[in-house]
Amino acid sequence: MTNNIYAIVAKVFSIPESQVNDQSSPENIDSWDSFNGLILVDELENHFNIKFSISEIIDVKTVSDIKRHLKNHNVELISVSEGFRSSRKEHQMVFEIMMSVAAYEKSIIKSRLSSGRKMKVKMGVRGFGGTLPLGYSKYSDGEIRPDGNSEIVKYIFKKMNQLNKRNLTKTKKTQTILKLLKNRNYTYKGKCFKKWNIKSILNNKFYIGEMSYGSITCNHNYDTLISTMD
Repeated sequence: MTNNIYAIVAKVFSIPESQVNDQSSPENIDSWDSFNGLILVDELENHFNIKFSISEIIDVKTVSDIKRHLKNHNVELISVSEGFRSSRKEHQMVFEIMMSVAAYEKSIIKSRLSSGRKMKVKMGVRGFGGTLPLGYSKYSDGEIRPDGNSEIVKYIFKKMNQLNKRNLTKTKKTQTILKLLKNRNYTYKGKCFKKWNIKSILNNKFYIGEMSYGSITCNHNYDTLISTMD
């Protein structure tokens, strides 16, 4: 059963199964973003014929969390390496100890990764494991620079600045920008722009040179697309 879970995780996130363990999480799997996380939930529900609750989905941060919730749905977990079944009473205590150790290791890893990321922010460097803001790409030399979509981002900010000078509601401004983008055949990752795409771009301070992690905010050292968000 453990191997089945690892195989599903590896499949969804397009990584070798050998790289998956109980501490695997969005912190150490680059492709584990919110979208792929939902795909993982769907794959698990279909494979084990269960239905996770909203609270369970939100709670899943690691593979260890997945195992814990599967057990709550009466899915029998078999430890391949240790050779026991979690449903047997004589093995229940050992299983719970292993899960406790996994939770402890998870907290240690999370703490170390958090400290490392905070240090990178303080230095103005960000290691992108998830999706870059529209207008930026990571090139073959490992550097993050503006790409062709940067002109779309600049256009959105330019038009919003113009619309802000007119007596229009936020909804009307957004609708106007969506229409202008459509007329220019501008797309968001190959699809038509949606109002939340516009909101996300306009609220993203990365474009003016700022980034944050937790309570830490500072200037990054990448090329900026605009000078101000006003």
